[in-house]
Amino acid sequence: MHSTGPELSWPEAKPEAKPESKSAAKSGGKAGNKVVAYQVHRSSRADFKPTTATLVATLGKDTTRFKDTTAEPTPARNAAEIGRHYSYRVLAQTKGGRLLGSPALRVGVPKSGHTLRVVKADSADAARVSGVSGTALTFRGNR
Repeated sequence: MHSTGPELSWPEAKPEAKPESKSAAKSGGKAGNKVVAYQVHRSSRADFKPTTATLVATLGKDTTRFKDTTAEPTPARNAAEIGRHYSYRVLAQTKGGRLLGSPALRVGVPKSGHTLRVVKADSADAARVSGVSGTALTFRGNR
């Protein structure tokens, strides 16, 4: 994580085939379930619902990484290295118009000019370090 913004990454969304019409059912229903774009949403609230006001970026279907350079860093005068937090949600948009959402992921942004190094570890190490194993973004259909 950098003061210039968090770097996010996620696995490629693979929506379940879910026929949306009789003609889709005849063709297997898969055409409308292809991911055509990803939307990245950000809020200072952990319990936010994605809206046009929280949309930070729309990315192509093959893009599974994003660096948010618009997130404000923690002020230098702050006593804590990380004082400003944001929650992110990534939505996969299908050709059929469905939005498949991830759970919110809370991220702290360090002071201006600082970088925090994130060391990837296996789930046992991650659990020892933070008390919680790593969080994966899994996509679910919105209702």
